[in-house]
Amino acid sequence: MRYELKDTTVSVSCLCPGPTATGFADRAGMSALAELADKFNMQPIEVATVALKEMFAQKAEIIPGFLNKLSVIGARYLPKALIEKIAAGLYDR
Repeated sequence: MRYELKDTTVSVSCLCPGPTATGFADRAGMSALAELADKFNMQPIEVATVALKEMFAQKAEIIPGFLNKLSVIGARYLPKALIEKIAAGLYDR
């Protein structure tokens, strides 16, 4: 979409916020790592501040927070099967 709109006045950005203190994990049944996630949660106002700043700078991908950026880099080097297993373990059964 970003590419398709490159010659218009519309800018497209993708926000990838990572753990954010919104209560989503509880509602989604992802409480397996809730205590650990709470230590790394960003506050919604922090996420929104970064998102708006980078959106107005016309960034394509917005990943707020150092640990979130680090996890994206780490995921590039880990086997996909391991990433899927970790992600599956986040949900209660």
